[in-house]
Amino acid sequence: MSQRALLGAGGYHDGNRQFFVGHGQAARQSLESCASCHVERDCLTCHSAQKGRGFSPHGPGFDSERMLRKNPQLCMACHGTAIPRRQ
Repeated sequence: MSQRALLGAGGYHDGNRQFFVGHGQAARQSLESCASCHVERDCLTCHSAQKGRGFSPHGPGFDSERMLRKNPQLCMACHGTAIPRRQ
């Protein structure tokens, strides 16, 4: 997460210091809103399969095969060329 967000510099989620714990639902509803302040590397710090901290950004019922067909570049942003496939 960006230093600005962690320090609470008058941003969107400053009123709730624990926002990061449940931010996934907000991100799924409006990722564009997140991107207005945060850059992709802020997400990848925790959510990248290659160098992240191992937290999955995929919510319940996530259909990886559908996403891969729809937008493979989005998958590659975190997984590189080692995109997990359903068996």
